[in-house]
Amino acid sequence: MGIKARCYNKSHGSYSSYGGRGIVMCPEWEISFEQFKEWSLANGYDDTLTIDRKDNNIGYTVENCRWANRKQQQRNLRSNHLEEYMGETKTVIEWAEDPRCLVTPKTLYSRLSYGWSMERALTVPANNPKANKYQ
Repeated sequence: MGIKARCYNKSHGSYSSYGGRGIVMCPEWEISFEQFKEWSLANGYDDTLTIDRKDNNIGYTVENCRWANRKQQQRNLRSNHLEEYMGETKTVIEWAEDPRCLVTPKTLYSRLSYGWSMERALTVPANNPKANKYQ
């Protein structure tokens, strides 16, 4: 019901982010709750999870949906800032959790906001007196 409301009800609070952007539900699910239920149970449905679109620019389809926890959902927001380093693209918080990152998430965000390169922001230890936040 939530998917249908976001995609098709113009008075729904989230319509502009879903139906208003052309996000729709695949016909199989729109027509048959039973098909949606079968897919859900076969693909990890759990009461603690919510439905998530892997690609936020594509609608609710068998190929594009998964059941995700809150952490996964938060990392898949359109508003997330992605950074590329060493051929990998991750959100800033994912980079902060990467073992190559030598600073806290707060320090990493701050350095990037000051225009530091991703490599420098990740690898210069926070207690380095030569690390000038304006360079």
